[in-house]
Amino acid sequence: MEFHVKQLLQQEGYSCVILSEDGTVFQSKKSGIAPLMDFIIKSQDKAREAADKVVGKSAALLFLKMGARRVYGEVMSEHAKKVFDARGIEYSFGKLVPYIVNRRGDGMCPMEETVLETDDAETAYCLLCEKLKEMRNKEGIQA
Repeated sequence: MEFHVKQLLQQEGYSCVILSEDGTVFQSKKSGIAPLMDFIIKSQDKAREAADKVVGKSAALLFLKMGARRVYGEVMSEHAKKVFDARGIEYSFGKLVPYIVNRRGDGMCPMEETVLETDDAETAYCLLCEKLKEMRNKEGIQA
């Protein structure tokens, strides 16, 4: 399975590339789920396919929310894979890992941890918005 967005991700150094239904290519070098949240907030269109450096369950549910039918992850968590399997989303990955590790390397990514108990894309989006708000207020960091 070869994705056009995968080539852009790997050759151009983006962290995330999304091809929308109308053929527009959205790309970002931001980290974490920021590019996905940007696409959801700014785009009026649905995603057709996407490639991301890291795809955990939070990203998988956001890709689901944006309507992506094909997803590639350089690194993909088993939690994300289960989401895609359950919804019939076509996917591939460079490396499959049990879970996405946080930036300190000492535990699970807080975004993946936030959505572990849901498989609903809308619920996940709301939970992630709240988590991002909380993190920005407490730590002043960008996720």
